[in-house]
Order: sequence, then C-alpha cells, then structure tokens
Amino acid sequence: MEAQVTPPSNGSYRESLSHLYVGFAIVTIIALGVAVWAVMHLRHEAESRAVLTTKNIALSLEQTFEGKLDTIDLVLQVSADEISHQLATGKPDQQSVTRFLIQQQKRVHLDLLRATNEKGDAIYGEGVPTTITSASSISDRDYFPRLRDDPNPGLVMAKPIIGKLSQKWIWLFARRINKADGSFGGVVYGSIFIDELRKMLAQVKMGQNSVIALRDAEMATVARNTFDSQDHIQIGDKRLSTPAQEALKINPHEGTFLSDTTSIDGFSRWYAYHHNERYGFTIFVGIPTNAVLDEWKFQSAFVIGMLAVFILAAVAYVRQARQAWLGQEQNTANLTQLHEELIQREVQVRQLAFYDPLTSLPNRRLLSDRLSQTMAASKRSGSYCALLFLDLDNFKPLNDQHGHRVGDLLLIEVAERIRSCIREIDTVARLGGDEFVMVISDIGEDKPQSISQANVVAEKIRSLLAEPYRLKVAHQGKQEQIVEHHCSVSIGIALFLNHEVSENDLLACADKAMYQAKMAGRNSIRFWE
Repeated sequence: MEAQVTPPSNGSYRESLSHLYVGFAIVTIIALGVAVWAVMHLRHEAESRAVLTTKNIALSLEQTFEGKLDTIDLVLQVSADEISHQLATGKPDQQSVTRFLIQQQKRVHLDLLRATNEKGDAIYGEGVPTTITSASSISDRDYFPRLRDDPNPGLVMAKPIIGKLSQKWIWLFARRINKADGSFGGVVYGSIFIDELRKMLAQVKMGQNSVIALRDAEMATVARNTFDSQDHIQIGDKRLSTPAQEALKINPHEGTFLSDTTSIDGFSRWYAYHHNERYGFTIFVGIPTNAVLDEWKFQSAFVIGMLAVFILAAVAYVRQARQAWLGQEQNTANLTQLHEELIQREVQVRQLAFYDPLTSLPNRRLLSDRLSQTMAASKRSGSYCALLFLDLDNFKPLNDQHGHRVGDLLLIEVAERIRSCIREIDTVARLGGDEFVMVISDIGEDKPQSISQANVVAEKIRSLLAEPYRLKVAHQGKQEQIVEHHCSVSIGIALFLNHEVSENDLLACADKAMYQAKMAGRNSIRFWE
C-alpha cells in the first residue's frame, strides 16, 4: 500500500497524527488478512498436490497390475488349451506339457506354473515329483472345488496362501482344464511370490512412512510397502480406517480420504484409492500428513516472518514519521527516505507472492495467470500450445549425502539451464521441491507438427539437464569444495488448444504423463494422449 507523507503544519499536527495511527491500524489489519489468506491458500495447495500425486500413483499402479494379471491369465488360458488338446488325443505327453509350461512360466516370470489331473494331483510343470504326495496336491485348497464343479468359472484368484513347497506367501491364479466332452480334466495354476509384489511397490518414488497397499476383492491385504519404515500389518488383514470405509461406501471405484486415529498402523495420511473392475483388486496410496505439511509449514513461517518484518517496519515508520512531524521541515528528508523503504518492502512482499524465493522463477500462482493468458491467446490464434511437467531424477540422494544447501544449488542451476532453452514469450515455473512446469506458447496450427516441436524443446531440456553439475560449496574457514552430481529429468507433455480442458486438468494430464516417463525408466519424455 503506497502512502504519501507530507509534514503537517503546527495547527494540523494532532489531526495528522490521528490520521497516521488510523492508517497504521488499517494497513496492519489488511496485512494480517492477506497473511492469513496466504497461509490458508498455501495449505490448500499442499493438500491438493498430495491428493493429485496419490491419485496419479494409484491409477498408474492399478493399470500396471491389470496388465500383469492380463498376461498371467493369457498364459493360463493358453496352457489350459494346450493340455485340453493333449487330453483329447487320449495320450497326453507329460514331458511335452511340462516343457510347454516351463516355457510359459519363464516368459511371464511366474515363480510356479503347474497343472493337475482331475483329482487335484500336480502332474505337469517344473519340479513336479514323480510320486504323488499331499504336498503336490491342491485338492484341499478352497479354490479347487469351485474349478471342479463350475464348468465356466473363468480366472480364479485365490486368497494369499503359504506355498506347500516354497513355504512362502504366494498369490495364486488358476483356470479349469476341460476334456473334449466338457468334463473336468484338471487345473492349471500359477503363482507370484508376495515378496515380488512388495518389490514392485517399493520401486515407486515416495517418502518415508508413505504407503502403497494392494488389497483383494474382499479388502484383504495382499502386499504392502511403507517405504523405509517397518510394516507390522499382516497379509490377509482386512482392517480399514473409518474414513476409508466411509469413502468406499460413497464411491467404491475411486476416491480420496484423510485417515485419522483409526488408521491400522497409527499414521495419519492423505490417501487415494483405485479399484480394478476386471480383477477386483484395489490399490491404496497414502502420503503422511506431516510430510504433506512440512513444506507448507516452511512457507507459512516465511509468510509470518515477512508479516512481522512488515509490521515492525510499519511501526518504525510511524514512530519516525511522528518524530519527523515534530521536527517538521528538519526531518522531512528522513521521513521521505523511510517512506520509500516501506514501499520497497511492500514491493518485495508482492515479489514473494508470485515468485519462488530460491530460483526466482514464477510460482504456482503466477503460473496459473500465465497459463490463463496462454489459453486465451490460443483461442484467438488457433495455435497449439504445450504444458511440460518436469520432475528431477536422482535428486533425493544429493540432499541425503550433502544436505539441502547443495540441493538448493542444484535447483538454482537447473532453473538457469531451463531458462536458456525457452523463448521470452514462454513461461517456466517451480511448483516446489524438484518439480518444474513450462508453458510453451504458439507452437503451430498443425497438431503433428506441434507435437514434434514440443518434443524438440523437451528433448533439448532433457539433454541439457542430463549434463554433469559442478556445484561449488563454500565452507567457513575451509577451501571451496566442488560437488559433481549427475541428474536426469522425467518430462510429461500435454498439448492443448483453446480451453479444451481446465487448467487443473491440464496440469493433471501433464503430471500423469510425467509419471508414465518415471515408470518407463526415468530420463525420458512422454506425451499425454
């Protein structure tokens, strides 16, 4: 708020001093209101980012597991057909069937792929004993009668069990084998070690005490990973927090919720879940609320600190203004200087509201404004634009080994490299952490050509960010140290024209494409279709 300060005359001193105090009170109230709004808005943004992240991860994992189960089911169908064909000849070749099953088992990386006769005795597959024993029979498993008695059961997914031979937890899938007349000829079944599922979940990049859980159709825990912390939840545990139960009642297919003290492991987290209709499993992804709010607390402390500086400066301004008015013309110059400093501080507060304090790049708020302008310009010109979502790979190890000070140096260098790749009409912003967003304007009116041009820009950025970083770290009283680090980037791109989608949906699409790049092995580029 800009104010004009004029030293009062002797006759108007009391009235001018009263106006000064009223103005100070108004400015303080406005500053407090802006600070409260900023803190609440920053929290909302932090929670929104957490919800979006968990939703994208849950969807991506649901698609990944569906693809894996599709492959397993196809192998079981092909194997069942092969055995049915051999049974139809009247002289099934055990060695031929076993070789076929071993070949299919290696193709899809199953830990076990076997087939039984109509009694449930395993007679085909790698490691099948020559003598039938109880350990090689599945007739006592609860899924066997269902396959035997139902002529069209489809794919049967068993509850997690401990394998008779491996003595490890497995997730088993089975299909019925029919003879030529349609009667029951046996079962072909394959299994995955639960430990292998946990390893798949552990590959996702998430913070400590985050959780990814795979639950079956009855909401029993199949696999669960809590990232760097010990997990005490047992396989088969069906417990759910009260918010989870309420969310599933409202929408059993997908949703989000905030767990509370009823959480089964005692952690409060932001969760997203996604249910797979074909196979009945559900993926749960949770981020601890304390991790979600850590960045918000830092930003809030910064806002409060700036508010305190502003109020102290305003108090100092009032005191000096009062003294300046007492001395009238003698202190006019000093009062003017103080007024200019206050205006400068107000400008700095505005700068902090729209720019990232570390990299000086636009923040999310300014990015939203620039993106709105770009969409409006695209509507007028009919030209395609692109939104790029960038997430650094291999950033966390640098922070862990050398501390956040060196990590900040890397982020500053990354920002400078990205700046060198864009035009003046384009925008690059930092969302927080190691995430950046670019808006490329006016690519062209032809979509294929626009996709190609966006890919050229993204590849230029990917290549430049993959070059080594030499970060100079100065320690007090010690020689300057050079830290060399190699870091790549995963880039998701969403092309847009006019206002085909909202800003939030556009960011979500680019974010999903970025996670596809992550899942593809990182250091890559993916377009959202």
